[in-house]
Amino acid sequence: MNDVTVVGGGVAGLSCAWELTRAGRRVALLEADRIAAGVTGYTTAKLSSLHTLVYERLRRTRGADGARAYAQSQQGAVERVAEIAELLDIECELERFPAFTFGRDPVGADRLRAEAAAAKGAGLAASCQEPSSPHRTSSSPRTTRSSTVPCSSPGSRRAANS
Repeated sequence: MNDVTVVGGGVAGLSCAWELTRAGRRVALLEADRIAAGVTGYTTAKLSSLHTLVYERLRRTRGADGARAYAQSQQGAVERVAEIAELLDIECELERFPAFTFGRDPVGADRLRAEAAAAKGAGLAASCQEPSSPHRTSSSPRTTRSSTVPCSSPGSRRAANS
């Protein structure tokens, strides 16, 4: 008899099943098709603590502690994936890059400034950068965070099947 049944053989289901097994649980993994055949197999596999403009809203609705808890959970998940890839020697093209959110108008720029401040207050390495070009571009200013770990989509499928 199993302690837990995990439904879905994508990266989320596999991760849950693996962590539960390591914790001593007996796990059954159910998948309707093939492992990593759905969303996991066709994703860019970008892992990030940057998810649209979320930190200012969290700070407003859940307070600074709520925004900080969310940031820590997201960054912790990114780090956990990197730890597992190293522990299991998974060749998944794991690389770290900064993430960017772009604004196109003054209202967007103000929202990005507020988001960068809220993200920084939540403990992330966030900043708002004005364009370095002397010409106005449609993609500036931007918020940047050095908190992403993207893998290419072939890498995500390889990692799930390792």
